[in-house]
Amino acid sequence: MKKIFSDNLIFLVFGLVFLSALVLSWVSFRAAMRDDEFRIRKLMDELSSRTQDMADDCRSIVSNCRNDVLAALRNSQSLSPSDLEAVAFGSPLIRRVFLADSGGRIIYPSDDTHFTKHFFNLFYAPASDFTPEGDGEREIPSAAKTPKKRKTAFGGAIKGRNEGWLLWFSENRLTPITWARSRVNPEMIAGAEIETAALLSRLAAVVPQNPPFPMKISLLDEHGRIVCSTGAAIGKASDEMEVSVEISGMLPNWKLRGQLDPDAVRGADAKFAKILGSLSLVAIVLCGIAGVFLLARREIILAGQKTSFVANVSHELKTPLTNIRLFAEMLGKITDLPSDKKEKYLSVILTESERLSRLISNVLDFSRIEAGEKKYKTDKVEIREIIRETIDANRAALEEKKMPVEMELSEEISVETDRDAFAQALQNLISNAMKYASSGGFLGVTLEKNDLQIRVSVRDKGPGIPFASKKKIFEKFYRCDDRLTAETRGTGLGLSIARRLMRDQGGDIEYSPSIDGGAIFTIIVPLKCEGEK
Repeated sequence: MKKIFSDNLIFLVFGLVFLSALVLSWVSFRAAMRDDEFRIRKLMDELSSRTQDMADDCRSIVSNCRNDVLAALRNSQSLSPSDLEAVAFGSPLIRRVFLADSGGRIIYPSDDTHFTKHFFNLFYAPASDFTPEGDGEREIPSAAKTPKKRKTAFGGAIKGRNEGWLLWFSENRLTPITWARSRVNPEMIAGAEIETAALLSRLAAVVPQNPPFPMKISLLDEHGRIVCSTGAAIGKASDEMEVSVEISGMLPNWKLRGQLDPDAVRGADAKFAKILGSLSLVAIVLCGIAGVFLLARREIILAGQKTSFVANVSHELKTPLTNIRLFAEMLGKITDLPSDKKEKYLSVILTESERLSRLISNVLDFSRIEAGEKKYKTDKVEIREIIRETIDANRAALEEKKMPVEMELSEEISVETDRDAFAQALQNLISNAMKYASSGGFLGVTLEKNDLQIRVSVRDKGPGIPFASKKKIFEKFYRCDDRLTAETRGTGLGLSIARRLMRDQGGDIEYSPSIDGGAIFTIIVPLKCEGEK
C-alpha cells in the first residue's frame, strides 16, 4: 500500500489543487456576481427615485414658467402693443408676444415676417388647411388680407377656453406658446412665445452637477437628443442600468434619463473576487499542464526503465545459459576429465541453473503481481528452517564471493505465512547482497521475535546505499545510478518483488543503514493474534 500511495501521491496532490482551484474559482465568480447584482439593484433603486424626483421638479418648473408668463400677460395695463412689448422686455421667459382676436387671427404683430412665417399654419391658414408643421413656402399675408370671419387653427384651439398652453413645431424646432383671454375684453387673446433657452436653463438647474454615485443624468428633447447632461462619461450603458422618466405633459416626449456606469458600480470586493477567480482559472490550467508534464515524464522514465529491464533480463538469461552450455559441452567432449573437474563443472551447471531459475521466477512473479494474479498458500512454517535452507542453497556462491555467513537465530519460531514467498523474499535479499556488497566480505542473518512480529535481518558491510536512493530502492526497475550498479547487471526487480510478496501477506521489508557500514534489510512477518484465523 505504501508503494501505491507513493506512486500516486503527486497526482493526488495535483488533483486536490486542481479541484480546490476549480471550487475557489466558482465560489469567487458566484460571490462577485451576487455582490454586483445586489450593488446594482440598490443603486438602480436610488437612481430611479432620484430621476423621478428630478422629473417632478422639472414638471413644477414648466408649470411655474407658464403661470409666470400668464400672470405677466394678465397684469398688463392694457392690450396695446407697447404694453405687451413691455411685458416681453420684463420677462426672460418671453421671446415674442402676440395679440389675436376670438377667431385666432393675428392682430399684432402685423409686420413681423419671421413670426408670420414661423406660425403661418397656426394663425393664418384656415382651420381646414391646418397641418402639424408649416412649410414656410406660402405667401405670407398681412393681417389686413386675412379674412376676418375665417377661423384659424389657433382659433379652434382656444375655443371655449380662457387660457392654455400648446406646442408648435416648425422648421424642426419646438416652440411652446401660452395664451390667456383679456379680463377687460374677452374677445381679445394675449399670448407669448416661450423663450426655450430660458426654459432649458431652469430645467438644467435640476440636474445635479456632482452626482452622489457613479451615474449620468441627461435631459432629452422630443427627438431624443441630449439637451444637457452631467455625471460620468458612459460609453454604452446596458438597458438594466438605465431609467427614463417623462418630465411633463406640457413638453411631450421630453425625458430625464439616468444611467449607471457599469465599470464604476463594480465594487472593490467584486473586482477582487473576479481577479481571484481568474487567478484560480490560471492555477487550474497550470496544474493541468504540470499534471500532463509529470505524467508524460513518468511514462518516459518508465519506458526507459522497461527498455533497460528487457536488456538486463536478456543479459541475465544469456549469461547462465552460456555457462551451462559451455560446461555441458566440455563434459560431453572431454572423456578423460578428472573427477574433481567434473564435480566443479557440474557445480557450475547447477549454480547457473539455480540462478536461471531464480531469474525466471522473479520475472514470472512480477508478471503475476502486476496482473493481480499472484496467489499465496498460507501454512504454519518454521522460519529458522527456511533461513538455514536458503543459506545452504547459496553456500557455494557465498564462498566464491568470499562472504562468510554469521547467523544469530533464536529458538524455533513457527508462523503462518506463504513458505515460498518468504523463501523467495529472503533469497532476493541474499542475492542482492552478493551482487552489490561482496566487497565487505561479510553476510549476517539475524532472527528475532517480539509480541507482534518476527524480524529477519540480512546485514552486509558493503558500500551501502546512497542517501538520494533510499526512498527509491523498492521501486520496480529502479537501480542506483553509480559505478557499482553500472558494473553489475540486474533487472531492478529483486527488492520490489520481495517487498510486494511480504506486504501482500500483511508484512513488510524495511531498509536501514548499518552502523559499521553497509546495509540492513529486515523482513517483517506479523504474528497472528490469539483466536485469529
